[in-house]
Amino acid sequence: GLIEWVRNSEPVLKKLNSLRRQRGMRSCSKTCLELKPDFDKVQSLMQTNQRELAAQLYFHAVMPLCPPLLRLWLTQDFPDPRRWLAARTTYTETTALWSIAGYVIGLGDRHNDNILIQRSGAVSHIDFDCIFEKGTILPTPEVRVMGKNENQRVPFRLTPNIIDAFGVSGVEGTFRCTCEIAMRCMRENRDLVMSVLESLLYISCFIHIMHCFLTARPADGLEDLHLLLAGKLWQRRLLHRAEGRRE
Repeated sequence: GLIEWVRNSEPVLKKLNSLRRQRGMRSCSKTCLELKPDFDKVQSLMQTNQRELAAQLYFHAVMPLCPPLLRLWLTQDFPDPRRWLAARTTYTETTALWSIAGYVIGLGDRHNDNILIQRSGAVSHIDFDCIFEKGTILPTPEVRVMGKNENQRVPFRLTPNIIDAFGVSGVEGTFRCTCEIAMRCMRENRDLVMSVLESLLYISCFIHIMHCFLTARPADGLEDLHLLLAGKLWQRRLLHRAEGRRE
């Protein structure tokens, strides 16, 4: 069905709050309220293209109150070295798979309550309302400012806490390899992927969502998906940027 229980799992946010509480730290929500003025200032600096100042403020004001802790969940839940390694590998691989799948279908709204961790260490995602780039038209769009006419949605959630549980290799080990394999697999089977996604085009409840995907018409959104899976979408974006500068 469209709705079902995800058993034997809990949100990343719940795990982080538990780890913070064990160390005498305030919950994530209370810390966010405390840091809101700094967050707002970082956003303002990014919007005015003052990236270095924004980065300095983020790392000196925000990060000290939000240290990465997720690796500690692994050591607590999996004291046996073999089970710890198996859980860490499972966590890293499933995070990579969901990251690439979410990137391809334009999945947004990936906050820590929408990412679940199962008892085995596997990651699963819930709440697919912001699909097909719907996150780009939210009241606060899910984009990172790269400069004039160069806005681009953050492809997937890869925050310090998510990376923290990958181990010493960070994103350059199992995570990167699995991302490459996942993307290669989707490209090699792009006809199957497109057939599944194209069927959504004819379901009325998805039509308004498809209008949010990159272009104005749903059919164009599917064309962009095809280019993405073919590894050619960046060529179109570069062409659009060049045309914008020429104008």
